[in-house]
Amino acid sequence: MRRFFLAFGSALLLAGALVGAAEPVSAASTSAVSDPSGDVFFHGTPLPAPGYRDIVQAMVTSEDSSFTFVMDVAAPIPSNPALPPGIKQLTWHFVLNTNPATAPKGYPFAPGNAAPAEYLVMLIWDGTAFTASLVDRTPLLTGGQAAVNPISFSFSGDRSEVTLSASAAAIGGPSSFGWRALTMDWAAPFGTSAFFEVDRAPNAGFASWPEE
Repeated sequence: MRRFFLAFGSALLLAGALVGAAEPVSAASTSAVSDPSGDVFFHGTPLPAPGYRDIVQAMVTSEDSSFTFVMDVAAPIPSNPALPPGIKQLTWHFVLNTNPATAPKGYPFAPGNAAPAEYLVMLIWDGTAFTASLVDRTPLLTGGQAAVNPISFSFSGDRSEVTLSASAAAIGGPSSFGWRALTMDWAAPFGTSAFFEVDRAPNAGFASWPEE
């Protein structure tokens, strides 16, 4: 478990994105990455994980001052996914590095654990229901608490694609940022380091929005 937290944090620290002054987003702009099928890890070992945890493509699109975050996986996401033994929740989420100069410490990771991710856009399965949240980690930089707000989400007809939506203002209205998509299994509630990374896209560093 520690190996995956360190791998996640190290990969984030190696990546950077140029960030401009905050401004409204208007014209459509898309950034997309593909990821090999079958490159998943299952609880620390390179064993097969369910296809619905295997990212094959991810995309960030902005238009009319809003963002959509789209993740395609290798198999349909069940309406009632089985939680692996010892796992409390599953996430399909996007990490947004809107300011390469900062690395907030804490939620949804353990207190004191820094990660250069100012915002997280998350689809969460807790064994009972799917929910989606935008986690604003910027208050952690000044001793505050991360803000967690519900956002909208939807599945494609065959449930192999999930789309999450958030306003540009909710992520600080950046003119550019680095991003990546991940699937994770959490063995404890948020606010801990008890998680396993299952898949990521891109595999190294951040993708850039808008695309360079």
